[in-house]
Amino acid sequence: MLESPADCLCKWVSVKGVSSKGTFEAGFFRSAGTESWFLGIWYKNVAERTYVWVEERVLLLHQQQQLLENGNLVLKDVNNDNPEDFFWQSFDEPTDTILPEMKLLWNYQNRYLTSWRALDDPRPGNYVFRFETPQYPVLSIWYKAFLLYRSGPWNGYKFIGAPSLFRLEWKDQQISYLSINTTTTSPDYTRVQLDNDGSVRHYTLESNSQKVGPAMELIPLYSERLLSECIPGFEFGSLNVTTKECVQKKNGTCNGDDHFSLVRKMNLPDSRNAKSNPSITKPEQCGKICLGDCTCTAYSISISLETDNWSCITWSRDLLDLRSYFEEGLDLYVRTAGKKKSKTGLIVGTCVCILVVLALLPLFCYWRRKKKRERERATTAASSIGK
Repeated sequence: MLESPADCLCKWVSVKGVSSKGTFEAGFFRSAGTESWFLGIWYKNVAERTYVWVEERVLLLHQQQQLLENGNLVLKDVNNDNPEDFFWQSFDEPTDTILPEMKLLWNYQNRYLTSWRALDDPRPGNYVFRFETPQYPVLSIWYKAFLLYRSGPWNGYKFIGAPSLFRLEWKDQQISYLSINTTTTSPDYTRVQLDNDGSVRHYTLESNSQKVGPAMELIPLYSERLLSECIPGFEFGSLNVTTKECVQKKNGTCNGDDHFSLVRKMNLPDSRNAKSNPSITKPEQCGKICLGDCTCTAYSISISLETDNWSCITWSRDLLDLRSYFEEGLDLYVRTAGKKKSKTGLIVGTCVCILVVLALLPLFCYWRRKKKRERERATTAASSIGK
């Protein structure tokens, strides 16, 4: 953290502090909430200073520094403008804001947003917004180590349960990027910000003015419903203020008579216990492969609206963070135990049958003797008539 601008950036005079078209400006500032100095980037022509990037660490700007028109502060060789050869760029270290050409990265080393500590304190706060792809891409908001929000999976156009402002790009199986979809919004003076209250909001410039317009809340923290009761075959396990864990009942499944209960408009359970099954070629095989694994508790078929491809996702054991949507959601097929044949009932039934047989046996014997006597009388009578 800088105590004064002169502590580090002695060559700041060589920095192009204003972007080429005058959209952004960079420089030092001192926030009212702290006595420290920060290096920041803000909109130059907006009446209320609006920061899009803040750095509190010491930077040694020993190469040529340039503030690009997209808001990216870069360190590079004087004669090399190739972005892949930049020594450093602010877009690689986002703070609380995504600009239209900035990308959040997933390659097992997440590039994510961190909220400010307070409205007037740019130091890192307690909230983190990231996207992750353990089994399928989702958006998430964390408060310290607690998960507050998790979107539905990417369907080819948008994240289910989240606005269509985000765009997902795939470079290969290991690296993917999240950015602002500028086809749905004007790229000028637009940004997505993780505010210090933990909500993700979209800000734009008011038309015909130099003021930032009202925010549109993209991801409010409680836009979904936590389930008030668990789905069939499960019961609540560990609980906290934001998530509920449905654990399988002790009587379990895998007795040969299991079936699936359909639960609609669901956000898919947390993918930590999930597995993608790329070898499955037909949707109906997804349920069969789940039934064949006694640890499998649920499955879902996710369809990409972009490519019309589908994927089979299965979950093992407990289902974490179950939520339902008011409008959107996917079908979740939950494994439910069939009715087991009770040993007690079998014993009772057998005993009842035996008692019934024993009770009827004397009557049967009496009936047999009666029939025998009647036949004997008939035979005697016939003999008498013949004589």
